[in-house]
Amino acid sequence: MKDKYHIPVSNRQYKRMLNKLSGILKEVSYRLDIRRKSRREKIKFKQTNKKEIKAYYRQFGLRSIDTFEHGYYEHYSQVKSVHYIPNYIFFRYIQPALNKLEYARAYADKNTYHQYSDIIRVPKTIICAVNGRYYDSNHDSISIEKAKELLIAYPSKIIVKPSIDSGAGKNIFVFDNGKLSENSFEKFGKDFVVQEFMHQNKMLDQLYPEAIATLRIVTYQLDDKIYNLRSHLRIGSPGTQYIKPSLGAMVCGIHENGSLFDFAYGLNNKIYFEHPDTKVPFGVIRLPELNRAIDKVKAIHKHLPYFKIISWDIGIDQDDEPFLIEFNLMFQGMDINQILYGPLFMDHTDKILHQVFARENR
Repeated sequence: MKDKYHIPVSNRQYKRMLNKLSGILKEVSYRLDIRRKSRREKIKFKQTNKKEIKAYYRQFGLRSIDTFEHGYYEHYSQVKSVHYIPNYIFFRYIQPALNKLEYARAYADKNTYHQYSDIIRVPKTIICAVNGRYYDSNHDSISIEKAKELLIAYPSKIIVKPSIDSGAGKNIFVFDNGKLSENSFEKFGKDFVVQEFMHQNKMLDQLYPEAIATLRIVTYQLDDKIYNLRSHLRIGSPGTQYIKPSLGAMVCGIHENGSLFDFAYGLNNKIYFEHPDTKVPFGVIRLPELNRAIDKVKAIHKHLPYFKIISWDIGIDQDDEPFLIEFNLMFQGMDINQILYGPLFMDHTDKILHQVFARENR
């Protein structure tokens, strides 16, 4: 007998229901998180444009827009606008519409980065592991014993990263010559890459020599053209060997001519005018390589047609050459751009949101 309480649901409907539930949970989480940040940073702001913000987003079918993040970003950027993108709007609606997230893990696998080496320098791979199988620098299959032998015998500093999901400096290890043992090998997991340790250019090394400063560049595709959102520099602070926000990474805006802003934000958005360790003022640093790095990631973006918005982490080596650290297709934090510069998509906000929500409402 047919159960009268049973309602048949297709796989597509089930997936949409799960996505909607996940989106609601993320929305609550992001709304709470931005309020916690505000309390931690002890900032207060008075919003005078709530009605305009709500009216702007109402045209896209969003009738309960939370305006708090607008006030938060306006407080730092000093740019008043209805065009800010709250985090929960970005992650719940915009990113899934622009990027095919079901493909993200495969395309962002660092073990595939060598295919872009004709466009941008990619750190030399010593060995890598793909689903538990080991390969050498020529991508020839090797045994685990041979992999251990190659690593332990490597004559200089190396860096070990998960090849999938290593954003924000998660589970990254740096080893000096001779410091890697067979036992430490076991904690790397089934999917990882071991690369030569890169050294940065002299100017960035003067700013902070203990960690590679990284350019965060965001590109997005609109009407078959790839644009660059304004970039910023992520800088290490005492106790870090690589950029990891939870360990105190600092962020600094970059002018179009490549010179850094006079100030940088540290943890809890505390403002610094010089690096607290080296005492080098941020405003004296200039990165003429910025435009070259932007051109290179735009060229790679053309090879990633399933993703319309990508966040890139780029280093500058000793020869002033940009090199690829990683790119992010899913967990793309957009707070910093809006804190430093104002609305994320600038003059393209209207067009992007109309495209996103036209698709959302189909």
